[in-house]
Formats: sequence, C-alpha cells, structure tokens
Amino acid sequence: MKNAPIEASLLLVDDDPAVIQVLNKILSDYSSVRFATSGADALRLARESLPDLILLDAQLGDMSGLEVCESLKADPALANVPVVFVSSHQEAELEVAVLKLGAVDFIRKPFNGPQVIARVDTQLKLKRLADDLRLLSRVDALTRLGNDRAYEETLRRESLRAVEAQGPVAAVRFEIDFFEAFESTYGAKATAEALRAVAKALRHQLLRPGDVAFRLGRAAFGLVLPDTTGADALAVANRLLRVVEALDIPHHASTVSRHLTLSAGIASFEGTQATEIAHDGIAPALDQTALAALAQAQWRLDRKAVAAPVAGAVQDRLYLPGEFVPAGNPVVALLPPDNLKLRFFVGETELARVKPGQTVRASCDGCGAEIPATIRFVSTQAEYTPPVIYSRENRAKLVYLVEAGVAAKDAARLHIGQPIEVRLP
Repeated sequence: MKNAPIEASLLLVDDDPAVIQVLNKILSDYSSVRFATSGADALRLARESLPDLILLDAQLGDMSGLEVCESLKADPALANVPVVFVSSHQEAELEVAVLKLGAVDFIRKPFNGPQVIARVDTQLKLKRLADDLRLLSRVDALTRLGNDRAYEETLRRESLRAVEAQGPVAAVRFEIDFFEAFESTYGAKATAEALRAVAKALRHQLLRPGDVAFRLGRAAFGLVLPDTTGADALAVANRLLRVVEALDIPHHASTVSRHLTLSAGIASFEGTQATEIAHDGIAPALDQTALAALAQAQWRLDRKAVAAPVAGAVQDRLYLPGEFVPAGNPVVALLPPDNLKLRFFVGETELARVKPGQTVRASCDGCGAEIPATIRFVSTQAEYTPPVIYSRENRAKLVYLVEAGVAAKDAARLHIGQPIEVRLP
C-alpha cells in the first residue's frame, strides 16, 4: 500500500528535461512537484505560488543559477524560501559562492536518490521550524493577534497592493480609554482578561478574510483593511466600538462610562494617489494619519472628563448623581492639603516664642503620633479670649492668632473643626 504523500511544495529548476525527470522520480512522494527549465520561468512560478523548497541548477540557458538565487533573495516574498543548488561541477569555489548567496545546501550530480531525499527532508524540517519562529516573532503572546512587526509588514504589503491595483486600503487604530486607571483599579489578572476579550471581539467581528487585527503596545489595537474606503472603514470601526462596549467589562475608574470603551482613529489611501508620495512611504504615512486621528479622538474624550485642578479631600457635594449641572458650575468642594491649616492662640507671654517658619508639634485624639506643622502666620493684633480654648494652661484674656500648615502626608489625619493641642518649640 502506497504511503500518503508528504505535504510539501517543491520547485525543480533545470534546463535539462532529463535531469528534471530523474529528480521528479526521486521526489515523487511529495504532494506537489513543479518544474521550470529557465530562470525567468522559475521566478514566475515561485511568485505565483510560494514553494517550500527550490532545487536550482547552477547553469541555466537564459541566466545563471546564481543570478536566479540573487533575484530570489532580493524579493521579500521569496527571500525565506530555501534554495538547494544542484550541479555536476566539483569545484569547491562554486559551492562556497552559492552558500554565500544564501543557498542552504549543494547537491552534486549524478544523484544519489536516498541522499537527495534526506537532504530535502532536512531542509523542509528546518524551514518549518524557521516559519514557526517567524510566526512567534510576529504574534502577541497574550492575545494571539499579530504584533507591531506583523502590523507594519501587513500594512506595507497591502499599501503596495493598493497602488498596483489602483484601489483603496484603510488602517484603524484603537486605544482602550483610561487604561492605566483600569489596570491600577482591577489588577494585572483582570487587565489581561480584558485585553484577551477585546482581542477576541475584534478578531471574530472582522467579516472578510483579508481584514486583520493586531495588538499594538499595551493598550492599543490596529486593523488593516484591504480594498476599504475611508467611509467603509469608519463603519467597521463604529461597529467594533459598539461590540467592545457590549462586552460590558466593568470600568468604574473611567470618567465617561461605567464599562470599558475604546477610542478610534481611521486613515485611508487610494491607489490613485500613488504619484503624490513615494511607494515605500505610503504605509508609514497611513499609520501616522491613523495615529493622529486617534490622538484627536482621545483629546475630545479628555475634554468630556471633568478633573479637579488639584488633589484634595472632598468637603461637600454640590450636586448629586443624575442632577443637571449648568456649564461651568463646580460639582464638589475640595480642600487641598496645602490649604489645611492649624489655628491656635498664644498669650502675650508666649508671643515672642513663635515666628513664621518655626515648627510646632500638634496632637489630637485618634491622630496617633505628633504632627509637625510649620508656622505661616502670626497675628499682630491682639484679641480677647474666644469663648472656648482647648489648652492645658489657664486661659489668658489677651491672645494672638497663629496659623500653621502641615505636610500633605499628615493632612489626611486631621479633620475640619477638630480640637488640637499644640506644643511650642
């Protein structure tokens, strides 16, 4: 019973039909064996359908095998196809020359069947391993989407294809809104799960085989959409924004939604515009335009988010959730740490002991260790003793107001109106 054919595509290149017949018989166990009798035909067949391995004669009628190999290695689409040279020449110089060009092996004529099969099998195994490594280098480990490198290569390829076909291509950039706040609120595990969920949604919602999603950086994703106008790309982006929002991933640290959302930037290019920009600059220009559109979308989002001008403790809520707030009105009253001050009074006999810049020590019930405070103000106007003064000493009838500030780290230990005791230096 004949074994199942070995899954591999081989291309035999020799201007001698008899040699091709011999090699074809030796390699008959492989699923696809094509042949070419000239260098031009070899390059054409390789470009039409990428082979897994090329066996190339060193001498051809129209061009040398070395020239064919050089053309193969200069083409990004063919550069990774392994080339095994075959030749009746015995000179070591020829073998060195083809290996320097990028060939992976050298087989001499006449052929030894088992040796040819062994060498072909070895190179096919090495190619599969190299393909796997290249794939891993282009795949994001967390989401299994293509990474930045794959995005750049795909965008470049599709941009050049758009120029050749005189058609459109589009790129879309997405960014998770308030990602750092999400990460700090929910932790690394929940963040990884959210990224995987977003990636899965993007991948499964792309309806055409040629549309590809990528993960670009920590919180960014991208799409390359061949044969897509700007208007169609906008429709795709809006649909995906709704899909991600419908995942209903909680994001209570967001200032615009209670669940995770994305912002998007879109750019498109028409192949007919190719005369306006160098071909190798189309993909970078397209990506930069998408990034600029994303930055503009994020700026608009930031404008919607209300942020306090400074950090501070909330002293009062002026509006409740759901209430209408007129434009420009504050919604809370804040007390920044720098505005918190200790107010105490000293008698005439202690007035000479206090000066701005001096450090005093304050204590209160439940405050823990003494709190250092810096004197900022000493009144020059005497006043009568207020109705109540908390002091270990007897009340003085004539006192002077003193104000002192505390460090931000200590401000949280104090409360407005709280009685304190102050120890002078």
